[in-house]
Amino acid sequence: MKNEFCKNGHEYTDKNTLILKNGNKRCRTCKNIQSKKRYKKLGITCASSVAILDPDFDDFGWSHE
Repeated sequence: MKNEFCKNGHEYTDKNTLILKNGNKRCRTCKNIQSKKRYKKLGITCASSVAILDPDFDDFGWSHE
């Protein structure tokens, strides 16, 4: 991989890297942190929000925006 770490210092590994449809890559750890903040702001506290903590969970097809 070209960059070994995301802008927040998380290592790009096979398990921690998401490849988007446009070919860009995204740090899964940063995505999960951002999602957790967004869900907290929206007041989502249901059990399904636990999936945010699962590194194999991918919610790129879903948006509140």
